[in-house]
Amino acid sequence: MADTRALVQFGGWGWRTALDGSTGIILRSGESLELLLSDDRRFVVTTSDAASAAGLINTLLERERTHKS
Repeated sequence: MADTRALVQFGGWGWRTALDGSTGIILRSGESLELLLSDDRRFVVTTSDAASAAGLINTLLERERTHKS
C-alpha cells in the first residue's frame, strides 16, 4: 500500500507510465495498491481500500501456489 500523487508521480489520470518506468491505473490521488511484478516492474492501482485489495491479491496468489503443489 502507498500514497500516490497522480499529477506528481504519473503526470495525470488514466493508464499511465511514471518517469521511473512504473505503470498503473491512476484514477485519483491517494491510497493505492502497489504490486511488484515477477519481472521487477511496479504496477500501481489507486483504490479507496488498498488493504482489502492487497488481501484479495495475497489470497489469490496463495491459492495459486497451493494448487501448483
